[in-house]
Amino acid sequence: MSRILILLAIIALVAVACTATSESGEASEPVVSGVPDTTAAGAAALTTGSVDADTCEGVLGAPPDGGTLKTRSFTDTIKDSGQSIKVMCNADFESSTPGDPFLSTTLIEFDTDEPAVDRYEMIKDGFVVNSMPISEVNSADENLVDQLSILIDSDGVGRIVVLRQNNRVLTITIGPSMEAVPWTAADITMIGESIMERWKG
Repeated sequence: MSRILILLAIIALVAVACTATSESGEASEPVVSGVPDTTAAGAAALTTGSVDADTCEGVLGAPPDGGTLKTRSFTDTIKDSGQSIKVMCNADFESSTPGDPFLSTTLIEFDTDEPAVDRYEMIKDGFVVNSMPISEVNSADENLVDQLSILIDSDGVGRIVVLRQNNRVLTITIGPSMEAVPWTAADITMIGESIMERWKG
């Protein structure tokens, strides 16, 4: 399955665990409790400089051994979709070997904040309806970042993190399972926050 379609497929999964959310800014059980520290693989995935949300240049750093970094622009594909999207791109750490670890990012910049909020809420609602274990840090303030973390660990996906700031939405997906990947949940948060800080709308 194409990495860009993984998020849509996951939203349709059958419930496997109880939902756990937090509005206090603290992560909830069982999503990120006891998360290991960041790793060398997480640090290697970081890069510096600005992020181009049209091409995904500058989004990710070095892939793990045996992996490659691929970037794709979807701006031309979606510009006439009526979705108020200005630019959209995808950056992946991929391997040609089935079952190897992957890390996939999708960046969407909307014309205004409202459709970005709607997209974020739609993604969250899809996981809540399917009783996925999620935690949320909801800033509820302008210019701060809302963040979802969803533990999947089934059907070839380990975890999904979704971040929204103003008119920008970022998703990060890793797999095939949390046990099989070199990145921790702390790594994904670190990578996501780095991308958001360097992504200027």
